[in-house]
Amino acid sequence: MLLLQKSNKCLNILFLAPRYHTNQNPIVSLLENKGHKIFFHSKYIGKIENHDNIKPLVFEESFFSRALKLIFFFKKDKHLFYLPKLIKYYLYLKKLNFDIAIIRLHGRLNVYILSVLIRFILNKKVIFYDQANSDLRHIKGLSILKIIKKIEFYTRLFLFSARWFTPLHNKKNILPKNCYYVPFYVQNRPFIKKNFKKIKILTIAKFQNRKNLLKATQIINFLKDKYNLEFTIVGEVSKKEHEINLIRLEKYIREKNLEQIVSIFTNVSNNEIKNFYINHNLFFLPSYNEPASISLLEAMSYGLPVICHKTCGTSTYVKNGFNGFVLNNISFNEINLILDKIKNIQTLEVLSKNCLHYQKQYFSDKVYYNHFLNLINSFTDK
Repeated sequence: MLLLQKSNKCLNILFLAPRYHTNQNPIVSLLENKGHKIFFHSKYIGKIENHDNIKPLVFEESFFSRALKLIFFFKKDKHLFYLPKLIKYYLYLKKLNFDIAIIRLHGRLNVYILSVLIRFILNKKVIFYDQANSDLRHIKGLSILKIIKKIEFYTRLFLFSARWFTPLHNKKNILPKNCYYVPFYVQNRPFIKKNFKKIKILTIAKFQNRKNLLKATQIINFLKDKYNLEFTIVGEVSKKEHEINLIRLEKYIREKNLEQIVSIFTNVSNNEIKNFYINHNLFFLPSYNEPASISLLEAMSYGLPVICHKTCGTSTYVKNGFNGFVLNNISFNEINLILDKIKNIQTLEVLSKNCLHYQKQYFSDKVYYNHFLNLINSFTDK
């Protein structure tokens, strides 16, 4: 099958993922503008999703899939066991006539069954995608679990003659055969002059325990008398855990009389999020072990320097002291040191301009598409 090499052929591309994340919108728009036809199938529809570009299809769930959910009732993520009605899905995919499937790894049963269907029955190309670091640290090591993961990783690529890519890049490493780096893509933004007289901090996150929103607010409370600042939290509330954490956070704000400097907004639509980026000048992601926060990159594209923990996947996009700061710990001392560095209006303004420059250089439309073509064309390399 001739793909894009030499012929510049436009493709029919099928994305398979647990759900349609907002960061897919600019990617779908870009690929469609380049002439490609995009299909997106997901396991479920999230509470807050922007379907302006494309509405994902959730295919009928099989009886086998529903039975697995009952058997493994103790598992929190029931979507791991999702499988469509395979005969109906096969007939549907056959009519769809796509060229290549990009499969987001989520549940090995789903991945292997659909890969067999796509690669061996429909004879289409397969690309696997996840948000592991490109240095493949998740399969390195001598533990039994790491060895099993490594064997499974390379067996899967070999078995399906597939490719694998990640948007998390470690520049020191050269990727193995059939493994690629394709960066996140965030739309280019026009320069918007910001007000830097006050440090206006924004965070966007679900109200989950691991997001550390209460701890972040406690740090703001300790620093409020030293710096002229405001703190805004924009978060999703769609589960019981979110509700509990929101109530706990609101209680703390009332007890410490922080209503004048801390604001909370819940379930804000994607179209309204941009106003928060525009009206703030610093982005703080207080969570640990964040797989890959796209909001970090969106913030940079709006000229907001970012602060995040070193375990955040997209910290690989942060150049310390240039477009943001990577923390060893989410602590009062480390945040205090950073705010002390950027309390000068000119310093914050310089960091803001650096963010816009960095976005164009590392995760703009041109950069994304060049890496994407390199991945696709790898199927025709001799």
